[in-house]
Amino acid sequence: MKELSATKVVSVLRMYFAGFSYEEIAVKNNVSKGTVFNVVADLKSGLFPEAANLSEDIDLLREAAIDLKNAKLTPVKVVVGISLLSTLASLNIEPSELGKFQSVIKGVAAPGTDTSAFAKATLALHDMQASTGLSVPEVEAKVANLQSEVTKLEPLVKELQTKKKMLDQTQDALNTLTVSKQQAQIHFDQLQKDIEKSHVNQAKIISSTTELEKRAHLADLQLTEARQDIKKLAIMGFTLEGLGDFTQHVKEVAFHHKIKPSDLKDRLFNELKAMDKLMGIESACQKKAAELASAEHLISERTAESSALTTSNNQLHAQRNMLLKDIAAASDKILKAIDTINQSAQVAGEKLCSKLQSGISEALQEVDRMIAGAQNVGQQIGEYETMVSANEWLHQLLALAKNEDIADGGKVRVIGLMLLKPMAHWLNRHGTSSPQPYLLKVAIENAVKEMEQWQPQIINSVAR
Repeated sequence: MKELSATKVVSVLRMYFAGFSYEEIAVKNNVSKGTVFNVVADLKSGLFPEAANLSEDIDLLREAAIDLKNAKLTPVKVVVGISLLSTLASLNIEPSELGKFQSVIKGVAAPGTDTSAFAKATLALHDMQASTGLSVPEVEAKVANLQSEVTKLEPLVKELQTKKKMLDQTQDALNTLTVSKQQAQIHFDQLQKDIEKSHVNQAKIISSTTELEKRAHLADLQLTEARQDIKKLAIMGFTLEGLGDFTQHVKEVAFHHKIKPSDLKDRLFNELKAMDKLMGIESACQKKAAELASAEHLISERTAESSALTTSNNQLHAQRNMLLKDIAAASDKILKAIDTINQSAQVAGEKLCSKLQSGISEALQEVDRMIAGAQNVGQQIGEYETMVSANEWLHQLLALAKNEDIADGGKVRVIGLMLLKPMAHWLNRHGTSSPQPYLLKVAIENAVKEMEQWQPQIINSVAR
């Protein structure tokens, strides 16, 4: 017979002690029923050293395993049952009395109460009494006090939650306004840079226009002189068209009169000098005319660029005004939010109990930080308005230099005094004994006096 492996032997013995029949063991392990008898016989005869001491109890263990299998119990359940029986024995309760104990619990509990839940609650109450040392009436009184405290605190908790939500919403609004303010500040700085660039470009255009006007004026003077010279030559009978005929006529005259070559050379040289002078004058006239046309073209281009810059400058001023309005609106919103938060904080401070004082203090500190932020925003707005006012004076001075109409006579008076007083001061320090600077100094001092005595508001009211 083929010898069984150790694994097969262990499997047969395990099923044997689990209460399985010999047929079930043989089918499960794919061996014959006789082989199962032989393995069990070897176990009982003590051929297995590990179970040599159990040879007398093998049949008892087999019978117990069969009983457990028939009762559908596991060894774990058997251990739990033994532990329960030990506990009941220590309480002097017989297993047969458990039904009576269940009836007692049902009689004590309220109708419809789960018996197991009631028993668990009873055990929990016993554990709580053991841990706190309080009796059942004391526990009930403490629970009632806690319930009343909870009832009193519920409105305060709800109100606190409402205030917290309002504070969070206000904080979100403040963060949004802060981001908008930063974006407006960036846009305002960019516009300020664009305005400064436009001022620089406008100054360059004015300088270029002034230089071109000087060159055009000089070219016009030269062209006028050249035209006068041509007119003088025309009066004397020397025109550009008749120079060829004049030369031919000179040759015929020289041949006819038999003039020497040297004499003819000198005479022709003198004539050529005169003719070269005439041609140089005409060429200079054409050159100056071309320069004048170019200067006029440049003047027109600079004028167009100046108009474009003026339009761009007006657009930048419009954007600046919009930014100022946005900043003012943001400031109003911040101030309103601060007023709302102050009122809410005062009402909440009157209603909340002493346990919430710490939260109110934090809210007031947050309000103070927001007020400080609003004050900083107002201070920055004042600085921006000062910068804008300074730029408006520069625009007024530039408009006055361009001979543009300025409606406010007071600004014209201030600009005139700003220009005339430094000139008078400079002439007093650097003037010479020549009559022209002295007369200029006297004229400027008189103009300053007249300007100081001028009252534009009275003149405007009279003019109306």
